[in-house]
Amino acid sequence: MPGREIRCTVNLDIWYSINGSYTSYHVLLDQFYDYISYSKHKRCQLSDRLAIVRNQIQSKYTIPEIRNLWNDRSNILNISSSTTLDDFRRTCEEFKAELEEDNLYLQNILEEEVETHRQNEKRIRELEREYSQCESEIQSLNREIEWLENSSEEEILELKSEIFTLKSQLYQARKDIQDKDNYISSLEKKLLESEE
Repeated sequence: MPGREIRCTVNLDIWYSINGSYTSYHVLLDQFYDYISYSKHKRCQLSDRLAIVRNQIQSKYTIPEIRNLWNDRSNILNISSSTTLDDFRRTCEEFKAELEEDNLYLQNILEEEVETHRQNEKRIRELEREYSQCESEIQSLNREIEWLENSSEEEILELKSEIFTLKSQLYQARKDIQDKDNYISSLEKKLLESEE
């Protein structure tokens, strides 16, 4: 009678044979690897489970119960479908649920990050506008200060010129007063001489 057994290939394609006719059931693991790289804890769990499967593959593991039940096709089908395939299917569904949960969590985090980034961009634009306004005000104030400084210098020069003129006038006035005093003294002297 042909052999009946369940074999697993390296890529976790499960082949079960009845009367020499093999049918494959493929277990997808692509999504597992993304999850493994995401979480160290989950990676350890996956590594442990994959190690068990690899050991089964390397030793060409054959389920002992199937050898004892070669004459009962219904039991073989029940064992192959209800234990091995369901175990792998359940494992895939569990990890799929975990991945979906983690994916939802990461999506929420990403949405929060996007919202934070959008708020930061908005704040940056506001700060840039404020910076431009402040820069314009500073330039305007600098121009006013320069104008005031230049105006002050001109006023100082004008005041210095006026002071110099006033000093000259004062000197001339003192000289005129002195000359008049001398002239008056001379007249008084002449008057006294004439009276004598």
